[in-house]
Amino acid sequence: VVAYTKTRVCLYLALHRLKLKFMFIKHFMDIFKGNEFKLNIPEEQVDLAPHRFISSFYKDYSHKNNMNLKLMLSSKRVSERVRKLLDIKDIITSEDIMNAITFKKHLDDNNRIKFIMREIKASIFVCKVMFAQMDVFDPFSEGREVMIDAEEFMINQDFIPVLIPAIANAYSGSNRAQLEDLFRAYEFMMKRVLKGINYAIKIASGGQILLDLEGTIYNSGNIFDI
Repeated sequence: VVAYTKTRVCLYLALHRLKLKFMFIKHFMDIFKGNEFKLNIPEEQVDLAPHRFISSFYKDYSHKNNMNLKLMLSSKRVSERVRKLLDIKDIITSEDIMNAITFKKHLDDNNRIKFIMREIKASIFVCKVMFAQMDVFDPFSEGREVMIDAEEFMINQDFIPVLIPAIANAYSGSNRAQLEDLFRAYEFMMKRVLKGINYAIKIASGGQILLDLEGTIYNSGNIFDI
């Protein structure tokens, strides 16, 4: 397998998107932990701390996700001459894709987490469909002394759906010891997830693309600097 052969580009893009979704989450959580488990919110909003945490978490995820989509989707415009030559009224444009996969409706905290999980599950599904064409049915399972299936961690209810709200509540109660315990569980699971995605990338490339824990296949611009 030539690592960057054209036949693998779609799979690489799908894996890249899947890893970025978890990296968006990790980036927010790393900053939160590095800031002594504090958010930059006005004093008068401290009593709304659980909501503010989920709101900030979702806003940061959505912003980075939208930036990445704009970076990946073509912004080329069809010239008027080409437009007249071709019947393109039914062609799906980058703008159509953005409108379809970005959520405009206001969501409550519970549905914000559910929306992120749906995004993650969609990426997993796309990756697994393409791996199945290669007769690889457990691409995220790294077999060592014990078989570790990172996919189970990705969609596990005890990971993002439970841990993120639990961290928000511990933040609200200013319970430092509980926050640290929850973060240890979160970091353990996140590490397993990222390792599993890296393993899938290794399999897809025939062992030619070996990434660091936070490395990505493609350049993601300045998303993590904002």
